[in-house]
Amino acid sequence: MSSSLAKKLEEKQHEYASVCNLRDLSRDLADRFEKMAVKLESLSNGTEAVASVLDNWKEIFQTIRLASSHAGTLVRIPQTEDIPKKANE
Repeated sequence: MSSSLAKKLEEKQHEYASVCNLRDLSRDLADRFEKMAVKLESLSNGTEAVASVLDNWKEIFQTIRLASSHAGTLVRIPQTEDIPKKANE
């Protein structure tokens, strides 16, 4: 085998090893992206739940503020058993 062919063969073997390494790294990167996608989906669902809770707290604070700003009078509304019956009934 001539030295030029041996040199080309060595270069091609090195190129092949580099391509195989690139393939393995690409596969690893794709796996990591898939795992990240699953985690981001979970994070997205959690964010929606947190947003819902925070939206509820906004309404609770508005209700508390409304109740605190009006020092209204407590009125008792009689129920049917509290109302005296008329004699002719």
